[in-house]
Amino acid sequence: MPSQPNEVPSRCSGTWVETSKVAAELAAADFGGSVLGRPIEVLQADCQDKPDTGSTIARRWIDTDHIDALSDGAASDVGLAVSSVSREKKVPFMIVDPSDTCPSAA
Repeated sequence: MPSQPNEVPSRCSGTWVETSKVAAELAAADFGGSVLGRPIEVLQADCQDKPDTGSTIARRWIDTDHIDALSDGAASDVGLAVSSVSREKKVPFMIVDPSDTCPSAA
């Protein structure tokens, strides 16, 4: 169970963040809502466009909430910070629309 419901590291607030979350929920529903009998849960958080906040959220989700994958991270600086955490913890991170031309260079 997540520490706080509806959390995903995200660069923006408002409509963009909500649209991104709704899209992920629709994709999960289209997939059948579960993987290997476990329900798919979409979390969302606002990292305030701060790399340290995004990486802290990602680390908490991985270590405390035991998430299976991370996604989004459109802000390159935040995406790179979360990517470092995901690489260290061996948790997949799917970057959606990065604002950098080489987000794997961190």
